[in-house]
Amino acid sequence: MSVAENSVRPILRTMALANVEIIAGEKISEAIEEEMVSEDYELESIISFEKDADGRINAVKTNIVTANRLKSALSLAVLDKIGQITESDVAVPSGSLTGLALLSGRGPNIPVKTVPVGSVRTNLQSKLTNGGINQTLHRIILEITVDMNVILPRETVSSEVSMNVVVSETVIVGTVPEYFSDISIPLGES
Repeated sequence: MSVAENSVRPILRTMALANVEIIAGEKISEAIEEEMVSEDYELESIISFEKDADGRINAVKTNIVTANRLKSALSLAVLDKIGQITESDVAVPSGSLTGLALLSGRGPNIPVKTVPVGSVRTNLQSKLTNGGINQTLHRIILEITVDMNVILPRETVSSEVSMNVVVSETVIVGTVPEYFSDISIPLGES
């Protein structure tokens, strides 16, 4: 490898990865948007509530079949969109290859071919968080991670693009307590 190639390689790697991460993020967003508005499943049917005799919610149930169907549909949609990424041109300004700050980002662009190869992982999470004295926030979040390998001349570099999608969000309101106190007692003091 020549000295010139050694100085150019980090610039090409950085620019190629940045370009592929932007494209992958756009494709993930497109897939999610298209899939979430489709009529193939009802988001309201992902969770249900079990109530006691007084009508208070005492359990939140996730419909695993519907949740897995959504997870699978989003995974396939993202994989399809990622598969649409073909060779993309990464334009590197020729001045950036000189190593001189004055010429960085200037000059005619030199196209470099990259071939992104990706895989998709999805993870469905159910989260309960405190929303106040008598409120609990329940969210179902789908985490989508796309692993991208960018094939450059003489090397392959990897990157990971992740996006979280809130699939369901519900505020569960409980009964308001008659008394509430926030008493702090220092430990270890007499």
